[in-house]
Amino acid sequence: LGDDIPKDIVKFQETLKTLVLEEIGMTKFPMEVLNLFALEKLVLSKNSIKDLPPIEKMNTLCNLKEIYMNNCDLIKW
Repeated sequence: LGDDIPKDIVKFQETLKTLVLEEIGMTKFPMEVLNLFALEKLVLSKNSIKDLPPIEKMNTLCNLKEIYMNNCDLIKW
C-alpha cells in the first residue's frame, strides 16, 4: 500500500476503533487518520515514518489510547 491508504476510510470515523497499518511501506503519517474520531488504537509499526503531525492536530484523536510505532524511523514529534 505504501502511503496510499484508501481516502474513503473516513466513512468509518465514528465506528473504527483499531487501525493496523503495520509494515506496508509507509513513509509519512496518513493524515486521513486524523478524521477517525472513534479510534482508540493505531499501529504504524515497521514503516519508514519519520515524523508525526503536530500535537495540535493529533488532538482530534480524542479517544486514542494506544499508538505503536515500533521499528519506525521516527525522528521528531
